[in-house]
Amino acid sequence: MKNLTIVLICIFISLGCDPKKTEQNTTNNDKSHHHSHTPQYGGVLIEIGDHFAHAEMVVKEGNLSLHILDAEAENNVRLEQDKIQVKVKANEVSFELSLEGVASELTGETEKNTSHFRASHEKLKGMDDFTATVTSLMIKGQKFENISFTFAPSSEDHDHDDHGHDHDH
Repeated sequence: MKNLTIVLICIFISLGCDPKKTEQNTTNNDKSHHHSHTPQYGGVLIEIGDHFAHAEMVVKEGNLSLHILDAEAENNVRLEQDKIQVKVKANEVSFELSLEGVASELTGETEKNTSHFRASHEKLKGMDDFTATVTSLMIKGQKFENISFTFAPSSEDHDHDDHGHDHDH
């Protein structure tokens, strides 16, 4: 009888509430669900596709960097392209940037196979709030076009409701 009691207790414990399952069920059933990701490089996160990937944009001293990240904004994702076009608009100022791939000996990334792209422009100096459009990205075989967003450094976390883009599957 003592062994049966121990077995029953073990069964009840194993059938108990699994926090991961509870969170997942709540997430799937609750349409008002909200979660955020923390930028790795101190920039602003942009969701690409329906939680397919992220880009993190960092603007500092006239330099604009774009880091391509996975769906959870945790790991870098390399692109096999050497440039990314970005249209920038702030107040009455509009201009285009051609971000070039950045090689890294540490990660083995090359200018044509990288997760980091960068450009400099005099008009970026002192610019802290603007809208931008990434014209085209090819990530893991999927093409994403016209990814528009607002760059505002005060946005520490990425909200999944503040972006607009088109993509092909």
